[in-house]
Amino acid sequence: MKARCLTLAVLGCTLWTTSAWAAPAVSITAPAANAGVGRGRTVDVSVTVTSGVTVKTVTGQVTGGPSFTVPPAMCTLTGTGVSCFAQIPTTGVPNGPATVTLAATDALDDVGTGTLAIVVDDAPTIQGVLPNSLVTSPSLALTCADTGAYACTSLEILRVETPLVSGTTSVSLPLGPLDGTGPDYQLVARARDAKGIETVVPLGLTVDLTPGVRVLSRVPGEILEVSEKSILFRKRDAGGLFLRDRATGVDTLLSLTGTEGKLLDQGALFYVSEDPAGPHYLWGTTRGSFAGVNPRTDGKRAVFAGSADYASPEAIHCYLVDFATGAVTTPVDLTTLASAPRACQGLGIAPSGDLYFSFDNFTGTGIVQDFVRVSGGVASRLNFAGSRHTTKILDGEHLAFDTTGAAASSNLYYDNVLLGVGYLFDARDGFVLFRGPNGSSNPVQVREPDNTLVDRNIFTLPNLGHLGPAGEFSVGARTGDATAQNLVPLTGRPTEVARGPGNLVPVAGGWLLVQADTLRCARAPCG
Repeated sequence: MKARCLTLAVLGCTLWTTSAWAAPAVSITAPAANAGVGRGRTVDVSVTVTSGVTVKTVTGQVTGGPSFTVPPAMCTLTGTGVSCFAQIPTTGVPNGPATVTLAATDALDDVGTGTLAIVVDDAPTIQGVLPNSLVTSPSLALTCADTGAYACTSLEILRVETPLVSGTTSVSLPLGPLDGTGPDYQLVARARDAKGIETVVPLGLTVDLTPGVRVLSRVPGEILEVSEKSILFRKRDAGGLFLRDRATGVDTLLSLTGTEGKLLDQGALFYVSEDPAGPHYLWGTTRGSFAGVNPRTDGKRAVFAGSADYASPEAIHCYLVDFATGAVTTPVDLTTLASAPRACQGLGIAPSGDLYFSFDNFTGTGIVQDFVRVSGGVASRLNFAGSRHTTKILDGEHLAFDTTGAAASSNLYYDNVLLGVGYLFDARDGFVLFRGPNGSSNPVQVREPDNTLVDRNIFTLPNLGHLGPAGEFSVGARTGDATAQNLVPLTGRPTEVARGPGNLVPVAGGWLLVQADTLRCARAPCG
């Protein structure tokens, strides 16, 4: 009990009293006493603090573990104090009985505590499949294992919250009905031990029971990009960006913090981090790093912009980086080509070595977007049609693009030749893959190099992919929960090459198939 100095404004005097407000009363309402908690996990605690004055802080700790301060955002005011939700870590706490202590400090620095007995033990583990992987077997068999003092008592495979199969220590789910499904099917595995400690694993599986699709490589994570030589992937558990040599199978760490990248002729270009000094990103290569946005590469060099932020001085700058030397240069000065340029964007490098950029120009009537070609060190504005370009693809020495038009439709161009109305998806070797405007039947069409338009509107609401040799293109077609991967020639029937979500990539005259953690050969040659 502390003496309090009370100022009574009405009487104009100060009184000292030995009566005191009581320290905060702390009541832990969840979990239940002696509940099981997985070792190394957090204890989810609900606590109510009753106090006659403002509660300043609420802290928690499990015996032998680190202290934790409950964020104010996790507390709500009540009529008599606060109610909080806290996740108290058990880091360093051994298996066995333990005590959770919650302490509340009020504005008068009085401290109240509440305690709860718990039991820390190893959580059950689920074995039999890696999350976010491709499964090609006709059934999924899982087992539950527990190295702690309490044995597994239940194991389930669920779709969201609906159990599909259940058992005590093992289950097997037939996958025939799930052929062609992917992570959005939301399969979940859940295990529980005798102490009530639960492990829940979102499986995120891609199921493909198509026979005869040859596996070329599996990686311990998610494949981001592939080429004839390499696989770029993000590791599953510890994270980090890796490069795999397809010939040797050797993995090379590129960045522990990287999340994306682009394959080069030698090595890879990879995202490092956001630069705190400006609205752009740091990219790493074997020759060092550079700052910029959305680099486009031919495997040896890349064109990119300084910033995507109109307000940044870097928004006006277009850059070129040479990966052999690490040198960064400015190949074009937009102020010599336009009155008020902004938002440079690198589009690509042509086989001839010409560089292509786009930019926005502010005029008295609005924003006009145009293209720039740098050939032999000389920059020229192309003055192509359209005021706002949506999708822009460099096809060899040519530009394919669509422009925002009226009624949510888009004009489609190849160089400065109007092909019609539609939305661009890909361009290769003079072929252009596009889809019709909104409000129509959305026909899928391919424009051939001689300007012939071929209608290939075969699937309902197809997910268009890439163009391959001779105008063939890839399509993901969905029926219910399942997806089929197809190759569609300019004439004749499409070929279903696989089931489940994926990405068909044209390489070396054939088609590679990327599905989750697996690279397969959809059609040889596959590099």
